[in-house]
Amino acid sequence: MHRLGLAGHIRFQVGCSYILADIRIAQGRLREAIRSYEQSLTLATAHGEPIWGTVDIYVGLSALYCERNDLETAMRFVHQAQELGEHAGLPETRYRLFIVKARIKAVQGDLDGALEHLDERSLDRHTLGLEHAHQEIQGYPSLIP
Repeated sequence: MHRLGLAGHIRFQVGCSYILADIRIAQGRLREAIRSYEQSLTLATAHGEPIWGTVDIYVGLSALYCERNDLETAMRFVHQAQELGEHAGLPETRYRLFIVKARIKAVQGDLDGALEHLDERSLDRHTLGLEHAHQEIQGYPSLIP
């Protein structure tokens, strides 16, 4: 991936780091996933304006910090993602953001608030073709009992 950066393909380098973080999550290697996301974030913001895909990194970091029960940091990344806007990320970014916000509310004990975010998300899942979305909140390592 380093060669992509040397060749000036920062977006591809960021994208590969993002994918690597998702692989690390699937492997249960959450600390390594955080490092991959943080490296991606450094690359994505190093040249002034954040590049396309930066919002996805913020959403990924938010989910991981929520998993670590660091809700303050998780919310900081949610706010940063929202400031950049959904248009600055992958098509499923909005969906993933609703899931993360629902998880944070659930961890805080606000199950009604979590359901509200899931209801918002359900409006989008048909647009995105994500009929399996209800499983996603349980699919991340182990946040919701």
